[in-house]
Amino acid sequence: MASKKLSPIKRALGILSPRDRARIYLLTVLQIFLGALDLAGVILVGVLGAISVRGIQNQPTTGSADSVLKLLHLNLAPLQTQVAVLGLLASFFLIGRTLLSVYFTRRVLRFLSRRGALISAELVSRVLSQPLQAVQARTTQETLYAVTYGVEVVTLGILATTVTLISDLSLLTVMAVGLFVIEPIVAIGVTVTFSLIGFLLYILLHKRARDLGRRNSRLGIQSNEKIVEVLSSYRESVIRNRRSYYASEIKKIRLDLADSLAETNFLPYIGKYVIESTVVLG
Repeated sequence: MASKKLSPIKRALGILSPRDRARIYLLTVLQIFLGALDLAGVILVGVLGAISVRGIQNQPTTGSADSVLKLLHLNLAPLQTQVAVLGLLASFFLIGRTLLSVYFTRRVLRFLSRRGALISAELVSRVLSQPLQAVQARTTQETLYAVTYGVEVVTLGILATTVTLISDLSLLTVMAVGLFVIEPIVAIGVTVTFSLIGFLLYILLHKRARDLGRRNSRLGIQSNEKIVEVLSSYRESVIRNRRSYYASEIKKIRLDLADSLAETNFLPYIGKYVIESTVVLG
């Protein structure tokens, strides 16, 4: 069952060369390691808050905060120095992680976009090298969709999204491990809660997203076919007074496609709203 669910990703990776796959794996691993910078920044912010409260109350720093200060050789430094150094380090880690994440994300998107263009060119070359019977086995719009937008869906829609998803999941995992070390009970509660929410959202939305993707492809092809059909036989449509019929058919298909695209783009917001509501209620 698991291999069946992962088959679209495996098929998407299959269109890349071994060297390109290795580059994707490398960029994904780099994105994963960036989560450590976020964890370090969050820990330093927590320590900064702890020593600030302790300093106001004229109490010594204890526990995890004291361990971090000893690790940084700041346990004997004045409070002002501790706050300044921790603030600078936290800003460095958090801002650095953001900048590096933007850089690597841009590299991934640009790399996959250019590979998609090369794959499209190669597919066009293969189509043109086939005999006429093989070319005519599919409609013009089906072939056009396969060598253009279909490739974009595979490279940017599947592979790029998968890389981003893996990096986000790794960040959540690193943050959860860090929270578990500091507050195990809170970490367990948060992990269980959001794991259940994620599982329920997957059960409710993944089939709908798959069906909407297939419907978008089918309606997009139908719309293009109708437009090409009326333009290629425009004189005949004028003589037979069929222009209003084609306009009505195209309008109907485009409206159906617009509704389907709107629902597809709304699906990610459902998860966002559910998570935000859970955080507020919690």
